[in-house]
Amino acid sequence: MLDSDELFALELERIRLPSPVLARIEELAEERRQLLRTIPDLIHHRDQALRRLAELDLELERMWDLRRRELLFVRQALSPDQPSEATTLEEVEESDQALEGGQVSPNGPES
Repeated sequence: MLDSDELFALELERIRLPSPVLARIEELAEERRQLLRTIPDLIHHRDQALRRLAELDLELERMWDLRRRELLFVRQALSPDQPSEATTLEEVEESDQALEGGQVSPNGPES
């Protein structure tokens, strides 16, 4: 079990170092946005672009799932004795949906 100083250091480290999962989500989301902008202009490669868009959507879904798991781990590490905090992936997803009014994009928040 981590003591409060170790937990505080863990939280500071998490804030200081960007999450590789979030960095990948940002990369994929940017590629998706660019692809969506170009699809209307494509004539010959539209099918290929639509396939890539489907691949991006699937990968983003996986990355957001991984991010939820990452957040769950941090919540459990920082407050293992607080029963009011979400303790399962399903509870994390429910609390996220409640915060967003029940409308959740499958690709996460748009920026």
